[in-house]
Amino acid sequence: MEMLRYRLNLLDQSSKMMDFDRGLEITNEALFLKRGRRLSEVEISILKGSWEQQTYEEIAENTCYSLNYLKQDIGPKLWRLLSEVFNEKVTKINFQFSIERQYRAQLNLNTEEKKYQISRSNQDGQIESHALPNSGPTLRSQQLELDKNEGTALDTSFSPLFYIERIPFKSECYETMLQTGALIRIKGSQQTGKTWLISKTIAKLVLLNYRIASVSFKLADSQIHFSTLDKFLRWLCNNISLQLGLPNRLEDFWDEQGLGSKVSCTIFFEEYLLPQTETPLVLCLDDVDWIFPYPEIYEDFLHYCVHGMKKR
Repeated sequence: MEMLRYRLNLLDQSSKMMDFDRGLEITNEALFLKRGRRLSEVEISILKGSWEQQTYEEIAENTCYSLNYLKQDIGPKLWRLLSEVFNEKVTKINFQFSIERQYRAQLNLNTEEKKYQISRSNQDGQIESHALPNSGPTLRSQQLELDKNEGTALDTSFSPLFYIERIPFKSECYETMLQTGALIRIKGSQQTGKTWLISKTIAKLVLLNYRIASVSFKLADSQIHFSTLDKFLRWLCNNISLQLGLPNRLEDFWDEQGLGSKVSCTIFFEEYLLPQTETPLVLCLDDVDWIFPYPEIYEDFLHYCVHGMKKR
């Protein structure tokens, strides 16, 4: 009983520091970055009811949804989704703490970065961009369309709470991603705005109907997926297929013994993932440093990403 009372007191304190609308905004921004979408109405109903410490039964009474639908279907899926978004275990009990930590991280970022000039911040973050030799010129007409939309739909539906503009980082990301076969590597210490820079770039690309797949290497099971290059590439391809809503057809294109893992991965992308639609695919790889303790994986993988893609 004392533990339950202590937990409720913590939730009350968290609620006093942040209202639901702010919590929903933070959640939608993080979800948009990972999946390119925001919470649905039923997901918002569960989140709001849980924020007010309602049970599933009480949420069902206050909405048009059935108890089984909320408790057995949408609820569990929502907490699994938020676990992926926040890179930690999220439940109906502790989700406010996850949102609060996300909020505080950005608040700390804003406080720290205000101490420095933008020119000084260039020392903390670097961008290296590459494009295929025959990728053609930047699509200026698309850039104009992006600039036009940025001041309307983008600012109202996706506007990070704390973000320090970095010049010319932001424009360089946009220009590079409009080129076919572009590759951008963003480096920097923690809490220097890398995630928000990516999120703002992706938000503009969504306006052009780009397909977005975001994979965090932190979510991999290191004992399984980092044991060999083949298992790692299989895990990566399966995750991308899942995020794009495609059936798992990995075995139809994979031939580890005959062609090798890297060739199989290339075939899977070129013959299955990419031809599904005519719209470009943006692949965002987060927490790449998690594979650095496994040189047998990261050396081949990073070399393949940079040099293998340039050749094509």
